[in-house]
Amino acid sequence: MHFLTKFYLFVILSFAIVTTSQAADHFDSPLTSADPIADLADTYAFINPNDAQELIIILTMNPFANTGSKFSDAVQYKIMLENMGGQSFDITCNATTEQVVNCNGPGNQQISGIVGQTHSNDDMRLYAGLRDDPFFFDLAAFNETTSTASVAFTDPGVDALAGGNVLAIVLGIKISALVPDTSNPDNFNMKLWALTQRITGAGIGGGISGTWWNPEQNGQGWVLETINNSGDGSAATTPDSVEQFVMYFFSYADGNQLWLVGNGSNITGNTASVDVVRTNGANFGTDFDPDTVQRETVGTMNFTFATCDSGNVSFVPASNSGLTAFSTDIERLTTISGLNCNLLAEGQIDREGRPAVNTALIPKGKKDAYNQAAIPADWATLFAADISTSILFVDGLDGVTGNFLTGDETALANLLADDRIQINLNIPNCGVYLALESAGLTGATPTACGGRTLDADVIDDTLTVLVSGGASPVSDGVDANDVPFLNNFPFLAEPQ
Repeated sequence: MHFLTKFYLFVILSFAIVTTSQAADHFDSPLTSADPIADLADTYAFINPNDAQELIIILTMNPFANTGSKFSDAVQYKIMLENMGGQSFDITCNATTEQVVNCNGPGNQQISGIVGQTHSNDDMRLYAGLRDDPFFFDLAAFNETTSTASVAFTDPGVDALAGGNVLAIVLGIKISALVPDTSNPDNFNMKLWALTQRITGAGIGGGISGTWWNPEQNGQGWVLETINNSGDGSAATTPDSVEQFVMYFFSYADGNQLWLVGNGSNITGNTASVDVVRTNGANFGTDFDPDTVQRETVGTMNFTFATCDSGNVSFVPASNSGLTAFSTDIERLTTISGLNCNLLAEGQIDREGRPAVNTALIPKGKKDAYNQAAIPADWATLFAADISTSILFVDGLDGVTGNFLTGDETALANLLADDRIQINLNIPNCGVYLALESAGLTGATPTACGGRTLDADVIDDTLTVLVSGGASPVSDGVDANDVPFLNNFPFLAEPQ
């Protein structure tokens, strides 16, 4: 291989910062990695090959799911559609704790049903459940290429996601429900993207409970507990909610043991603040009399958690407490068996349009910001410059510069920054990925609907557009899914 090609390949792969856990948009940012049920792996949109009057939309999430994986009632899935006639639609799907998925579409359309079954009404069909992961890609060869600065792709390649499963929501929607006014051809031209929102269960959860300390101050430390009721026996509003934060601090003052306790409901995101009480006055063992316990509020203790295993504590003393203020970093010492910890974020967690844009073209430090950007009109301003830089790197993979599609990195970057799948609902043939985008850039008349079908080799297609502009194919050597897709709804293969 030409030295220049090797150099550019090494730079772009290093720039993309793809790790062994990333593929397409699987775990493509810190927030999605921490919250798998809100992690959108892929989005597909195509005309049903058996019925030209039905649009199929597929969302896959929770990469590497298993038979124990469930949809969360704390996460909402939304599909956003906008046609060239200026009309916008959205489809919102939620799940219940009983694993019933409900989807609401345009024109007050609604469909719901239990996970693992297909449900139908006049205008919509729904399947939600565990399925085979339809994405295919040689990730191991990609990572080897990164570490060795030498191309490691083979033909055939090895599908890194072979045998993997995802949770999926599959919708079939009558095109007549999406395009009630067929007189305007622009109403058939649509842009589509999906997003996830965490609506509850964010911030401090039960997994924070345990013992904490500063290793440099061995001999003092905290026992922390989170409680999901208000202390009056009433249940929490959701299983994930935390309504009380309890702390016990064991330390010393003037050479004597000091035991401070506190609890409170002042919890916001990953922070908690509690009023601290010092107790004394009672006797030990059988001589203990609760009426003799004296309680004195001596200040406020504030906790901020950076991760599930690290944080900071600051103490603000009351004026008459005799104690001094301090701030110290703390680390987890022990966990409680059976409690998993995730410091989850609230609001939009992930978004998905075209595959691999965030993974391959957005810098590491901006990946969460990319996934949380909610207004398409802002995307080019926020991210086109970064994408343009990445395009220039990728362009050198074939040893020739300037031969990517159009040769104008600014125009191509603006197109990719508008990270929505483009699909024409009036063209039943959906066999060509990026058909509408390419036609828009070159001025050609599209002969395919665009969208994204399950069997589209989107990695090869994307690399070919970016590297050679379509003049010669660029491939990772994995050309199809490891198991065949179904010919009928819900089209995804059975889970493995």
